[in-house]
Amino acid sequence: MRARVLAARTRQAERGFVNAKIPPGKLREFCPLDEAGERRLNGLQRLGLSARSHDRVLKVARTIADLGEQSTFCPST
Repeated sequence: MRARVLAARTRQAERGFVNAKIPPGKLREFCPLDEAGERRLNGLQRLGLSARSHDRVLKVARTIADLGEQSTFCPST
C-alpha cells in the first residue's frame, strides 16, 4: 500500500497539485465527469450536497483513480 500511495503522490505532483489542493478553477480539468457522473452528482446535490462537498467528492474520486493507477476516472461506475 505504501508503494501505491507514493506512486499516487508522484502522479499528483506531476500534475502540479496534490489532489486536496486542486484550485477550484482547475477542478474540471483534473476531475472531468461524463454525463452519468454529472447526473449522479446532481442527484446528491438534491440531497443537500454543498458546492464544497461536491468539489471534495471529485477530489476523492481523483485520489481513488490515482491509487488505482488510472489516468481518468468515472465516479458513475
